[in-house]
Amino acid sequence: MAAGSRAAEYGRIPLVEHMAQSNREILLACMIEDMAAVERIDEIAAVDGVDLLAVGPSDLSRSLGVSGQPDHPRLVAAIDRVREAVKRGAGARLAIPLDHAAFPRNAAQLRELGVGYTNCAPTPEARLLRSLQTQAAEARKLLG
Repeated sequence: MAAGSRAAEYGRIPLVEHMAQSNREILLACMIEDMAAVERIDEIAAVDGVDLLAVGPSDLSRSLGVSGQPDHPRLVAAIDRVREAVKRGAGARLAIPLDHAAFPRNAAQLRELGVGYTNCAPTPEARLLRSLQTQAAEARKLLG
């Protein structure tokens, strides 16, 4: 309800209006991170109202016993199984992270897979750290 939240402009938006707007804007995502989820993916994909079926490549690869092996056939097959269920399902979009270490795919490859939502991997913190490391190395070269 959170009528006093930032989303409700700290109480400026009437409660009924805030609740209606929040319900329209909520995104419901189901994480597919283990074989138990993959084995029931057709049931999950058939649920009306789910917006995203989001594959967690690291956890899924760990569940499959292929952690640290990008493009392992078992991982690719599990993701393909999720992709096919999304196509047959109730309307959720497939979500897979962009350039994820466990399943490295660029934007064009994700589009070809039918991905309807992506987020950037690695995390912003990791990207920032890499950028700072690169900048420090360049500065050392100039000073060295």
